Amino acid sequence: MAIYRILPRLIQLTDDTRKTLGMSDQDAFDIEKNVDAGSRWLKQKIDAHGGDLRHGLTAYNGSGPKARQYAEMSWLLMADRNRKMLMSMAEENAGEAQ
Repeated sequence: MAIYRILPRLIQLTDDTRKTLGMSDQDAFDIEKNVDAGSRWLKQKIDAHGGDLRHGLTAYNGSGPKARQYAEMSWLLMADRNRKMLMSMAEENAGEAQ
């Protein structure tokens, strides 16, 4: 493995992602090109998730089946939490009405 592959970069993009964005390996060390590419990649992920920032960030921070599974799971957990909160509020309101 070449040393440039393990040195830290401002925005860390995988080799495949950099290639998808048209970056060379050395572009990863050019601050302007690195930030531009990372910003474009993040925007693509947010756009791919209908503008949903949370899901876009989840996809940006990981890709493939695991990231999709996490996004779906976090959505379900959030929906369940909201359902419980609404049920609790409804029960409180019912108690106050009596």
